Amino acid sequence: MRVAPDAAQSAAERTVLARTTRSALARAGLTVTPAEAAHPAVVELAHIAQRLLRADPADQRPTEQSPMEQSPAERLGLRLAQLRAENAEDAAGDSEYVADPARAAGADVPPGAVDWPVDLAVPRPHLERSVARALRALPPPRRQPDHGRPGHGQPDDGRPAVGDRGPVPDDGLPATPGSVVVRWREREAGALGEAAALLAVAWPEAHRELGTVLAQIALLEGPAIDGFTDFAVHGAVFVRRDRLAPGPDGLPGPVRLAEALVHEGTHTRCNAASVTAEPFLRPAQGDARLVSTPLRIDPRPLSGLFQQVVVLARSVLLYERLLDLRPVTGRGATGRAVIGRSGSGRSAGGRSAGGWSAGGRSAAGSETVLDGPTVDEAAAIRARHGELVRSAVEGVSTLTRHRDALTERGAAVLADAAAVIRARG
Repeated sequence: MRVAPDAAQSAAERTVLARTTRSALARAGLTVTPAEAAHPAVVELAHIAQRLLRADPADQRPTEQSPMEQSPAERLGLRLAQLRAENAEDAAGDSEYVADPARAAGADVPPGAVDWPVDLAVPRPHLERSVARALRALPPPRRQPDHGRPGHGQPDDGRPAVGDRGPVPDDGLPATPGSVVVRWREREAGALGEAAALLAVAWPEAHRELGTVLAQIALLEGPAIDGFTDFAVHGAVFVRRDRLAPGPDGLPGPVRLAEALVHEGTHTRCNAASVTAEPFLRPAQGDARLVSTPLRIDPRPLSGLFQQVVVLARSVLLYERLLDLRPVTGRGATGRAVIGRSGSGRSAGGRSAGGWSAGGRSAAGSETVLDGPTVDEAAAIRARHGELVRSAVEGVSTLTRHRDALTERGAAVLADAAAVIRARG
């Protein structure tokens, strides 16, 4: 993995992780398909199976005192059956927005509104357990409302909030008030489609990579967490609902959501890359040192700083591509401002380039009409780019001081991030 997105490499990592998930479940006597193995709920089940397999074998059987008690393997089998029933229910459209929003019951979302094979997740136990872990991991000051950027008020290293990639505690504890998983609304599915269209035009390489790392996008309601990922439910990303709307700083909703998806997708990619190939940090270094980081007020392990640096470098690159989409002050026949890249004005996919909103069709009926930014929105994008550059400089500087803790692979990624910063003065 490097700072530049790579969809082919990411897809290969996903295949390796699915194979690992299937292997862990097979040792517990369970068989899943490759497609099932990529589902975040099945990933969580594999973590639980690993914990049970590491336990004392005597604990795997019913006891004389409780002859009717189910064995752990039997409980896992029942949970897998329940997951399959839920997935069939979702695919049939009994949930609001899943897999294909246009097929969901009661939905009025045009086909292709979301150009990724991703579930717009409904509240499910595996997601709710993940939020509970994330809330418990927040330092006390961050249990208060935080209206900042992605990275604030979240487990920013992308790992499980507890257990550090280890077994998932199957405690079923509810999340404390502050953030809960909620259902997608029709307009929110449309907002995601707008962000996807924007990414496809502004940064097609990132758009393609996200298509290989996103399995579920869960919406959060409440101020406690802005967004996070959790390796225990790998493939799921969590985004606070208000990031789909315009921000108080003037950033359009599709831009804010595109940044959040790049942010959380990068954490997801880092997690996959770190367990499918050579790690980025030397043994025992990932959590042995606590350091100050740009996106958190509390000291974080080096693993968290490393991921922050990659996230920030990619976010800088995203906003540079957004700045390259030039605003047009005039209005077209549809009443929309149409913008295009400096130069050809077309994306590689043949769409009308640029834009925040996939708002309709051209007169020919073959191209997506996309709204452009206003002058004020363009200024907000420029300001956000400067803010990200400053944070990236801080992160690269801190991580460079701990260069000895990085493997050769980790050092190569740091060099990529440093080059991004040097190119920006």
